[in-house]
Amino acid sequence: MILPLAAVAMANPAGLLFCPVLFINWRKRKGRKGVHPTTFLLLGVLLAVGISGCTPIPTLPTEIPGVPTPPPTGTPVLEPTVTMTEVSTPNSTTIVVTIAATPTLPDCPTPEWEQVGGVFKASAYYTPLESDYYETDEVPILAAEWTGYKYLSVNEGYYNNDIDMAQKAYSNFLFDQYGIVLQGTGQLRNGYYISSISPMGTSSEDMRFSWAPKGRIEQLNPLEVGAVCPQNMGGLIPHPNLDNDGNLEGKIHSIKLEGEGIENFFSSRGKDNILEVIDVGEGLCPDTNPSGLPLIDIYMGIGISAYDAHYIDAVNAGEMKVSIRR
Repeated sequence: MILPLAAVAMANPAGLLFCPVLFINWRKRKGRKGVHPTTFLLLGVLLAVGISGCTPIPTLPTEIPGVPTPPPTGTPVLEPTVTMTEVSTPNSTTIVVTIAATPTLPDCPTPEWEQVGGVFKASAYYTPLESDYYETDEVPILAAEWTGYKYLSVNEGYYNNDIDMAQKAYSNFLFDQYGIVLQGTGQLRNGYYISSISPMGTSSEDMRFSWAPKGRIEQLNPLEVGAVCPQNMGGLIPHPNLDNDGNLEGKIHSIKLEGEGIENFFSSRGKDNILEVIDVGEGLCPDTNPSGLPLIDIYMGIGISAYDAHYIDAVNAGEMKVSIRR
């Protein structure tokens, strides 16, 4: 009697709760004939609990019905294709394994460059600093006539008609041949930027200026941007206008400068020979400059140090071809 009870108890830990009761009942009945009915009842309960303990516990499904399985993430790994073919011969059967080459991903399309007709030369410009100029007489800065005011105000971004409130600057900084007259934009000693908006040949007494838009200054990345003559880009770059932030309206394409001299100029400075066109200038056209060729104006950087580092090498790079990215 004891052995069956122990087996049932070991089959399921719950049986341990009933074993003492059965054991006591058996001891009380020892020496008497027959088995008390309670013994059969408890034994039946123990057997039922033991059998239920053998039923495996269901596990949760790895996929929820009705919910799609997300696709694998990450870059796919291309592996060679392995093919196994069974070849029968009169005496035996041979397995032939064929390994195909690993497929390669298609290359990204390379930019299409369209060459502009004609021969070009490089010119260069930089941002002059008033602090680079020796101290000389200070003159009030005349504002563009379209502003409705006569002077740039000492408060950057404003204009006024009071000469006592006019922003002043060194005259050589404003009118020197390497100053704003030729370079277009310069930085005052107070850190603000101004641009010349008068055509070439304007006298210093009539030279007009405006505050340079901040967006335009942020575009000036040395040896990465430049200006072109719009009429000599084969119609590929229309004559654009500047918006209120100083950005060129419309899509302006990048250009690639090709020629041994100009390519050596860029490579020696750790740059490629591709420029983003951010401006146009009539002074870069062949009928307005002494070279008689259309010029690509490369931006050098800020201050006389940038001029000394790049200007001479750029303008002496020789003739070149120009392509535009479509």
